[in-house]
Amino acid sequence: MIARRVPCLVFALFVGCGARRAQREPVARDTSPVVARVNGEPVTADEVSAVARAEHLDARAALDRIVNNRLLVREGLRSGLLLDDDVENARWHGAVQAMIAREVEDRESERTMPREFLEAYFQHRRVEFMHDGLVEVIHALAQVEGTPPSPQALAEARAKIAAFRQRVVAEGGETPPRETFERIGREMQLHVEALAPFDRTGQTPDDAHYVEPFVVAAWSLTPTAPLSRPFETSFGAHVALRVGAVAPLRRPVDEVRAIVLRDGVALRRTVAMRRLLEGLRARVDVRVNETAIATPSHTAGP
Repeated sequence: MIARRVPCLVFALFVGCGARRAQREPVARDTSPVVARVNGEPVTADEVSAVARAEHLDARAALDRIVNNRLLVREGLRSGLLLDDDVENARWHGAVQAMIAREVEDRESERTMPREFLEAYFQHRRVEFMHDGLVEVIHALAQVEGTPPSPQALAEARAKIAAFRQRVVAEGGETPPRETFERIGREMQLHVEALAPFDRTGQTPDDAHYVEPFVVAAWSLTPTAPLSRPFETSFGAHVALRVGAVAPLRRPVDEVRAIVLRDGVALRRTVAMRRLLEGLRARVDVRVNETAIATPSHTAGP
């Protein structure tokens, strides 16, 4: 089950789990340059530096953290969740979490997850959970420009990739070492790339998708005949080398369902949190001095 309170990871992503509340007025001693204003209230370079050092952030991320804090405090005051901006950190933290629970958690929970979203999210990660085997290849590509490419450009790509394969076979045979394939490709100034393993539809565990001609060519290769003949896609002319395979996978259905629900909720809450802050920013005048925030002295310390 998802915890009722906002997970610290999501909260920290935007406002920081242990962040002190943003000061509503600058400390008198702080005479450092103003790097931003939130509804006219200044954010100084020293404030940014302090947050950057405390939370190991760069200057831009630290500034965003401060701005988000102030936006949430303003919204807490406006909504009545926070009665006074001069409160202890614990009370501020609790009030902001209450607001996030109302605006994010209650709307994006296990109970409210749309079935269509969960099905789409499962498909996005399907190969991570179940597949009938994956193939792993590297390929060399003679790229062509234009849609469609000119006949001359296509003829040059075909000739170059054919010459590449001939040289690979001459030096490494029909089952060449990977190192030979990659070295010759680089020497001939081809695009050489190792690809993530993919299934027969061309989908990888991280939801990349390869074009059909490439998938068909790759899946025709075997451990005893790993080097393809030249073939073409919309990107140009290729030769592929099979370098490995992944055995079929079937994770338990209940385990998959729990992971999809847990991670789906977390994803939608992260998106909802981002939208909440974007909405607050749209209603508040936030101005950033880009030159001042880029000053190296305001970045995170050790």
